[in-house]
Parts: sequence; structure tokens; C-alpha cells
Amino acid sequence: MKRLLITALILGITHSGQAQIPKTLYVVNGLAETLTKINLEINTVTNHIVALGIVPNQVVVKGRKAFVVNSISSNIQKIDLTADTTLGYISLGEGKNPWNIALTDSQIAYVSNFSANSLSKIDLINDSVLGEFPVGQSPEGLVYYNGKLYVCNTGFNPSDFSYGLGSVAVFDPESDSLLTSIKVGKNPQYIKPDFKGRLHVICTGDYFSVFGQAYLINPQTNSVIDSLPLGGTPGQFRIAWNGTALVAAGGYANSGYVYSYQTKTDSILHDSDNPIAVNLGASDVAVDRLNQGYVACFSASTVDRIDTQGNLLDTYLVGDGPLSLALYDPRPNGDASGDFNISLADAVLLVNYIFKGMNIPGSLAYGDCNCSGSISLADAIWLVNYIFKSGPLPCEF
Repeated sequence: MKRLLITALILGITHSGQAQIPKTLYVVNGLAETLTKINLEINTVTNHIVALGIVPNQVVVKGRKAFVVNSISSNIQKIDLTADTTLGYISLGEGKNPWNIALTDSQIAYVSNFSANSLSKIDLINDSVLGEFPVGQSPEGLVYYNGKLYVCNTGFNPSDFSYGLGSVAVFDPESDSLLTSIKVGKNPQYIKPDFKGRLHVICTGDYFSVFGQAYLINPQTNSVIDSLPLGGTPGQFRIAWNGTALVAAGGYANSGYVYSYQTKTDSILHDSDNPIAVNLGASDVAVDRLNQGYVACFSASTVDRIDTQGNLLDTYLVGDGPLSLALYDPRPNGDASGDFNISLADAVLLVNYIFKGMNIPGSLAYGDCNCSGSISLADAIWLVNYIFKSGPLPCEF
């Protein structure tokens, strides 16, 4: 072990550059049609840094770029986060009403087209549309996981505003073909993986007689394995590293609502009977590796910072109608030491944590290279394989 430590110090192998942007939360202001940034290191808010398109619906951050889905403009807006400027637009064509975007790598992404019942495949570097594929009725949320795309088909019928059968389409981006469809509850809107290799689908219900549920899918068998009754009208959600799912659930009268459940035990913590109270109109949630949640409160024009127990930690005043959040963290996953680089020293620190109880600064989550929700020797091996054998990067969550 001493020899390994000395070798790490001598080699000083690193695989990422110095951070140029602080830990920052980016906020789509839906009514203002602008982007806000919140510097989470010094707690400052800068509103309206970039003008967005008509009816912006989602922001996704990848590296030092942001991608915004502009629904009525029917385009993807590319933003340089180092300069807070728009780099360009990728037009999807008329009548698409794009809803969400998922990146399969740094160049290729897929966009769900709510009105066209399709997926658009786009090239983020060459600003081009590579294809469009039917996927199901009124698709919304989607996620890229283990080489497949999983797309929530809400079943919404624009002719009579009813909801038909909800499903999750399984799409193969290698062949650009639909593999199968998984039946779930009414109005599935968003989907995310947990740290146990399952997919969680939030079914919002029909806003009248059928209420919210979380469906759990085994992606190995493409089957539903459980469901959790949440009640109300839950929507966007995130799963923190401690396993807590935080679910934005609206609330437009006396307070906004956030539901929560523990994915390690599949037990409900806060549902429609005892929601976490935030400012009005909870529309989206982001989480960081410190197990802190950030809630976009649409009607209050705020972002509330909470812990996973639901305690309010801070409130940030942003632009009108915040509805989508994306976090930029300059500390990469795999950086156990906190020096903003990935090196052999991080693998050594993980080994020392496991066998000697050495401290990992900030949060243990930064050492979870395989996204298992815990730290083990497998994480150190992952780093060694990445550094010396061109293995995959530590996972992102």
C-alpha cells in the first residue's frame, strides 16, 4: 500500500482540467423565458443571463454547455456556460412541441416530441437532425440508461384532453428501433434510475380521479416490479445519493408540495397526506452530492434549498415561473480527494477509506464511481481501470 501511495504521488496522473465555473444551479424561468444561475459556493443569484426561446421547458447541463428545450420555438438552444452566451440552435421542425432531451454521449441526443408522438435524433456538434422515429402517444420524460432509451408515453389525447394507457417505450439508439413497451400507470411523465439498477417512473394521474404513483421497473426484464401510491399530482423528481427520492408535486394554494420516498426500502416518507411544504408551485427538483435538494417553485418565482428530511435551508429569488433546474458541479465524480482532478491518488484514498477509515472530504458520493449508492473496493478498481486501461469514466448521477 505504501508503494502504491508513493507511485500515485510521483505520477500525479490527472484526467480533467481545472474548474473554471463554480458549483452552479441553472434555472429555466418559464414565464420570463430566460436563464438564471445561482452560484452555490457564495449563494449569489444572477437573473436573466441568457434569453431563451418561446416556452422553454427543460435545461440539461453537460460539461460547460447547457442545452435548453424550447417547446413552441421547436428547437434546442446551445449555451456556453463559461461566457453565458448562446452558441446556436438546432431546429426540429414545425409541429413537434419538443418536451425533454437526453444525451447518449457528448455528440448525440434524443428529444421527445409531445405533439408529433416521436423522438428526434440530433447531432449536438454539427447542429443537425439525424432522424425522427415514432415512439408512442404524447411522449414527455426520457432517460438514457445502460445503452437504452426509456421514454414516458403519457397517452394524452389532445382531441378530448383525456389520458389513455400509459407506457414506457424501450428504444435502442444503436439501431434506432423500438424494442418493446412497458405498461405503467396513468400519465407517466418522468423516469430516472436508482442506485439498485431499477427505473422509477412517476405517473401523475389524470388530475381528476386517478392520482399519482411511482412505478418501479426492472430494465433487465422490462417489467413492472412494484408501485408506490403517492397521491396528488406528482411530477419531476430526483434521487439523492442517500436513496431519498424528492418529487415535485405542485401545490398552488397555501404552499407548494414535495413528496419523498426511500428507494433503498421502497417506503413512502411524505405523500399527499403529509407533503414537505415549500413555496408555491413546486415544478422541478435537483439534488447535489451533499444530499441537498433544490426545488423550483413556479408560482413564487423562487428556488428553495432543502435537505432530504424536508427542512428548509435557503430560498433564492429567481425569474418569473421557474420550472426546470440543472446542476453544474466542477468536482467530477471519482474525485475522492476534492482537488477537482481524477488521479491514482483518488483510488488510493478510497482504499484507505475502506480499510483505514480515512476521511473523504465533502461527501462520500464523490467516490461512488459505479453509482451503487455506497463505497466499496469496486470503486477503486473502477478508477484504476479508467486511468491505466482506458476504462469508462466514473458514472454520472
